[in-house]
Amino acid sequence: MSVSAPSGNVSHELLAAVMANRQQKAQGQAALELVQEVAQTAPSATPAKSASGSIGSNIDIHV
Repeated sequence: MSVSAPSGNVSHELLAAVMANRQQKAQGQAALELVQEVAQTAPSATPAKSASGSIGSNIDIHV
């Protein structure tokens, strides 16, 4: 038994799939451009310096 859709429906489905693919590619390209722009303009992150270098270096444990 063979099941087939009318050729008109298949062409509409194919057109919709192609258009959705193009839209996804365009959105992906826009997202990449946005990430690159933010990466170029954002200040570089530097690790925070501790107020005292000796905090936490000595821990007394009594059992």
